Amino acid sequence: MIQKNKPSYLYIHVPFCKSICAYCDFAHVVYQTNQIEQWFDAIQKELQASEISYDLKTIYIGGGTPTVLTAEQLDRLLTLLDPYASNVKEYTIEINPETLDEKKAQILSIHGVNRASVGLQTTNEKLLKLLGRHHTFQQVQDTISILKKYEISNISLDIMYSLPFQTMEMLQETVKKALTLQPKHMSLYSLTIEENTIFGKKGYTPLDEETEANMYEWIVAYLQKEGFHQYEVSNFACGNHESMHNKAYWNYYDFYGIGCGASGKINHVRYDAPHTLSMYLQDSL
Repeated sequence: MIQKNKPSYLYIHVPFCKSICAYCDFAHVVYQTNQIEQWFDAIQKELQASEISYDLKTIYIGGGTPTVLTAEQLDRLLTLLDPYASNVKEYTIEINPETLDEKKAQILSIHGVNRASVGLQTTNEKLLKLLGRHHTFQQVQDTISILKKYEISNISLDIMYSLPFQTMEMLQETVKKALTLQPKHMSLYSLTIEENTIFGKKGYTPLDEETEANMYEWIVAYLQKEGFHQYEVSNFACGNHESMHNKAYWNYYDFYGIGCGASGKINHVRYDAPHTLSMYLQDSL
């Protein structure tokens, strides 16, 4: 497809995960070393074929769990992206707390990553187990400390609500604990259960509409009181820390989507990469 005006925004999808969360409907596969080389080859081919602009404003690496890659693999991925990153203002990576260490944080910093989206989800241990998450609140604290040590201080926290068995008190505790970490940005998502997820297959449902609405209204009011302004349905920023990449989607700008399960938009036409890794790798041959 001929690009009239090249997009200024790039999304990279890393489908690998340590394990599969019960609610996740994104393209994902349990990390297997025998697939990594093929995946890197496919990513490199797609980057080259997409003729990506060298004047990007944002890069966003999502998943999956990008930081499940080893330090060496993470460095290799970011090296592939280096040619496109020289003018990037906002360079974000998604992080699951149990998958980050100092070596990986140092690599992120060296390559210019300046924003992290950390998957907190909830501080309630029973709900974390139900979700299939494998971190503790202490690990979230440690992750943020490591990121700040390497001068990645623009940190967003992801939180979920309307979870099965979640009470208003559980949500309030999570939000209040999250604020003690001094994030610059918070994304709070109500649970949507898709039929192909573990929750869907087990027949779980979100909370009733009234409870979910009450939770949302409390979130909006409380975060405003704590100095966050709402700039999208689920996104709240402190000061000028609205996500440039989120706003590109919100404003319906064109963007590149690279990797298994990624979506993109060129000349206002949406496209989707194969959702399964096997199909994606087959298409790259």
